[in-house]
Amino acid sequence: MLYHALIASTLIATSTCAPYYPRDIRRTTTPSRRWSSSSSSSATSSSSSSSSGTAQALYFMDDSQTANSLWAIKINDDGTLAQGTNYSTGGVGSFKLDVSLPGTPNSSVLPGEIRDPLSSSFSVLTAQDYVWVCNAGDNTISMFSINPEDPIQLSLVNSPVSSGGDFPNTLTYSSKLSTLCAANTGTNAGIQCFTVDSSTGLTPTGSFIAYNLNQTNPPINPVLTSRTANLTADTAPLFTSLNFNADQTAMLATITAGGANYSYPGYTAVFPIVNGVISSQPTYSHIAGTTANFVSFQLLDTDNTFFILDEINGSYIGTVDPSTNVLTPISSSPVSGSSATCWAVQSASSGSIYLADAAVNRITEVSPTTGSVIANYNVTSSALGNANTGNLDIGAYGSMVYALSPGSMSTNTSLSIVVLDVSAGVGKANYVQNFVPRGLGLDASGQGMQIYVKGS
Repeated sequence: MLYHALIASTLIATSTCAPYYPRDIRRTTTPSRRWSSSSSSSATSSSSSSSSGTAQALYFMDDSQTANSLWAIKINDDGTLAQGTNYSTGGVGSFKLDVSLPGTPNSSVLPGEIRDPLSSSFSVLTAQDYVWVCNAGDNTISMFSINPEDPIQLSLVNSPVSSGGDFPNTLTYSSKLSTLCAANTGTNAGIQCFTVDSSTGLTPTGSFIAYNLNQTNPPINPVLTSRTANLTADTAPLFTSLNFNADQTAMLATITAGGANYSYPGYTAVFPIVNGVISSQPTYSHIAGTTANFVSFQLLDTDNTFFILDEINGSYIGTVDPSTNVLTPISSSPVSGSSATCWAVQSASSGSIYLADAAVNRITEVSPTTGSVIANYNVTSSALGNANTGNLDIGAYGSMVYALSPGSMSTNTSLSIVVLDVSAGVGKANYVQNFVPRGLGLDASGQGMQIYVKGS
């Protein structure tokens, strides 16, 4: 059987989900049978708005460079959000460097103006009754246990552990292997995996899978200004997401564009798992024209059909041959009108996929079979207090879709979470809430939103 892949991206972008500066104006649920960052045989996705009395919560980190914190927000029975609390991760956050022009790092921008500081998805991850957090500033991973009866109550399990490399920015978990893996995208780049234990926390397992990205620490991410992405020859690529496949026999990594000195301008790497061991020899695939592969997940109720979001180009349907792990595109469809669309989630309620854009304050709904745009939802609202400049992560539970928007000092806008109700069906999302967590300053970046549902 072939793995089928739906690969979505945008036509034109101002950045590879790089820091976005509004004054310059130059995304998860874990449903079953999907390539996702968290693969669990017991994972399900509810199609109802929510189950009365079901314990559920939303998590994100503030990625503070002084003391990183994980924020736990209550999800009410009707799917709207209520105030929660926050916990120190015991580590510190960091920001990748941007390039205003190719080869010119821009490290002087205020934290509150940085969009997507880690250039990734799944920097926070939840599975079973755990939450893990990347601390890119001190190269560690934190693990929390969740109280399933009250999931905004968390406990740090031991101290943060070394990520094995520099600048950890994306995580994936296999319930079959009881293994968490972290990709590091700094100077010492590569993947380290860990066994997971409720008492002892994370313990390194297997060898560090070194990966020559030729990056700095913190890493430098290019600003892509056109479909052709005028990169300098030595612009280095970045890890952007990790995923196990549905049967947890392989791990997929997405990597953004590199310059002419690199083999691929944006590609996927599939690491086979043999006898419970993740191979250090991946198979690489590149789709002609793509540059900024950003996030992947397997679609609901499918046999290995998966979705990869590439910010720069159009939508592709392709296949991965499991005997060779090579990705081959078979068709394409454009997703136009976006600027830095890097996060996606599929709703079990509507079946549609919803995209978040770091530079445009809207949510885009696309077809799970073609990737074509169904509707755009402008979420700027004076009535709901939303003057955000964009959204940089997205998740779904039941009939609700949630999008995270970081704060902005230049526009005097606080970090907030947009809530859409999609119960009316395809193309009929309703904007119901703009939630502002208390206690976050205008310089809060926000990163890595995840949703927990008891028993999922």
